[in-house]
Amino acid sequence: MDEFDGDDPIESIEDAERELEESETRLRLLADAAFEAIVILDQGTILAVNQAFADLFGVEAAEVVGTSALDLAAPETRALVMEKMREGSEEPYRAMGMRSDGSTFPMELRGRSIPLHGRTVRATAIRDLTERFQAEKALREVEGRLTSLIESLPVAVLLVDKSGKPRFANRVAEELLGRGIRGLGPEARAGQLPDVYHMYVSGTDRLYPYDRTPIVRALTGQHVTVEDVEIRRPDRTIPIEVTAAPVMDESGEINYAVMVFKDITLRRRAEAALREAEKKYRDIFENSVVGMFQSTREGRFITVNQVMATTWGYETPEQMIADIENIAERYVEPGRRQDFIRRLESDGAVQWFEAEVHRKDGTTFWMRVNARAVMDVTGRTLYYEGTVEDVTPRHEAQEMLRDSEERYRAVVETSPDAIAVVDLNYTFQTVNRQAAAMYGVDDPGELEGMSVLDIVAPYDRVRVFENSIRGLETGEVHHNEYDLVRADGSVLPAEVSSSRMVDAAGVPVGLIAIVRDITERRRGEQALQCVNAELEGFAHTVSHDLKGPISGIALAADTLEVLLENRTDEAMDEVGQVSRMIGEAAGRATALIDDLLSLAEAGNVPREVEEVDVSVVVGRVLEERAGDIRERGLEVKADDDLGRLMASPTHVYQLFGNLVGNVLAHNTAESPSMEISRTAGPEGGGYTYLVRDNGPGIPAGLLDKVFMPFARGEDGSTGIGLTIVERIVSLYGGTIRVYNDGGACFEFSLRGLNGPGRED
Repeated sequence: MDEFDGDDPIESIEDAERELEESETRLRLLADAAFEAIVILDQGTILAVNQAFADLFGVEAAEVVGTSALDLAAPETRALVMEKMREGSEEPYRAMGMRSDGSTFPMELRGRSIPLHGRTVRATAIRDLTERFQAEKALREVEGRLTSLIESLPVAVLLVDKSGKPRFANRVAEELLGRGIRGLGPEARAGQLPDVYHMYVSGTDRLYPYDRTPIVRALTGQHVTVEDVEIRRPDRTIPIEVTAAPVMDESGEINYAVMVFKDITLRRRAEAALREAEKKYRDIFENSVVGMFQSTREGRFITVNQVMATTWGYETPEQMIADIENIAERYVEPGRRQDFIRRLESDGAVQWFEAEVHRKDGTTFWMRVNARAVMDVTGRTLYYEGTVEDVTPRHEAQEMLRDSEERYRAVVETSPDAIAVVDLNYTFQTVNRQAAAMYGVDDPGELEGMSVLDIVAPYDRVRVFENSIRGLETGEVHHNEYDLVRADGSVLPAEVSSSRMVDAAGVPVGLIAIVRDITERRRGEQALQCVNAELEGFAHTVSHDLKGPISGIALAADTLEVLLENRTDEAMDEVGQVSRMIGEAAGRATALIDDLLSLAEAGNVPREVEEVDVSVVVGRVLEERAGDIRERGLEVKADDDLGRLMASPTHVYQLFGNLVGNVLAHNTAESPSMEISRTAGPEGGGYTYLVRDNGPGIPAGLLDKVFMPFARGEDGSTGIGLTIVERIVSLYGGTIRVYNDGGACFEFSLRGLNGPGRED
């Protein structure tokens, strides 16, 4: 039994098998935990796969065990996969994989032979390259766009690596440098650029120093711009501006440097021409009729001419330069100086810049500046230069014009009348909102562009044309009445006042028309005509019926006085008293008849009108009533200028005569007084008048009845004087109101008439 002493061989075998099993389990866990797909092959047959492999190919791990690995390679790369497996290569290679759904994807494979259970198998790791391929494709697209962009630049671009070897040059670089980048040779370096491309220090025969070469300096981390470089060619010399900068990676290490060449031949020529021009035109600067200057960005004048100094209130340019240390302080609005600088810096020049500034003595003026920023070859601003004009008179005129235009626009838009501007083709150019409303539309723009004749009734178009031609020829203001046609086809009676518009040269350019809707006025006139006709018939009837008997009464009274001349005193007294009563009654009846006739005629449009000086008429009324005025002790105050109206002199006389008579009859103050005054008229023209006294005023119960015919006052008196006043005011398109303010006040407005003889 001694041979069996020691370890049990069976137990040792079992331990080895358990250890092997545990090792395989650990390996399986490691394989399943791996991010890459792993497959173990035996002569191309799949022995095992991890979960990442199953996920990548869209299969179940158990399903593919025992199948050929070539089934999971795209047909076009199966030969390559087979060759690599046969060779046993351990180098990574790329192929196309095929998933269970038939879709393909790029993959990278790397295999290695390993022993397994006494035989050699192949373990292969597979990586999905889809995202890498997409990134590489995007990178190629970006590189392509970047290359296209650089090739399209109008400047030369040269790229060198950190060793100084040129790696890229665009087309302009090859044209400017005179040879392709490959002409440098495989070992060329940046230090060879001056020699190879004949780069010299401007204006000398010395090659550009190696250590000063912009590309070399850029490789040390500098950003460099120089203009002292020339490229010498057999046919010409090219002055260039060179800018170089380092290109760093994410860690800040310099990998490349880029250099940009710019041909500045034209700039150099311009600079030379500028120097010549400055020399040539110095006399122009000194003798210019406008102010000229050069100033720093910080706000000091470098030089000014005599006109500039005089404009700013200085005797000499030197005084001005020495006195003004900060130009911004001379601006009435200091912020305008910053506006001026911003525009110069952004645009390089300003035109028609205006600002208000202080002269030496503190007075102000408006200046107009045209200026530009003068820069060096690097684009740095050296100074500003330009011209200055004193535009104070023009600016003040513009301000007045703007104020006038604003007032005009406000008047036009708030006017209750329609206002339109018409060109010589009878086309509406501008209309206000009231014009649109009168036409029956919401937007004034609907009228603009239409012909005037389109909104005039056909039977009035000839008159419109004739009157407008006459207005354009004479320049006179014309007032006419026409029938207009609204958008809905309805007819609108209108009063049109038109006047000629001319340009600065006095040439007519159109007409401006003010249109008033007179629908209500027409209705009122028609109603008034009917009332007047009835009243006139009534008055004439009364006159006819009363005058005969009254004349008889008067005659009888006269006869009675004659017959009774020789009677007794007592009888004679009684007969005389009767006779006087008859005469007084006849007088009152006659006065009543005259009043009725005046009332009838007061509402009629006069057959003829003329320009009436209201002051003259009022003077005549006061002169004729001078006796009554003296008797009452009435103090009268009247404006010297009561205006002029196109009216009937009789109507104006009746109006003021009745108002003066009313004051004489009812002002019972101890020191009676009366005022007659005129104020500016209401919209639409005319005047507003006020006749007031200092009497007891009108009883409250009579304020709304004073204009009724034969209204009876508190003293029992009646009359139609105020009724006539109200009729005349209405006839002349005005209104009248009565109120008490320290006495009776009659305030009324009047507009002139054209009369029946007015131009149609």
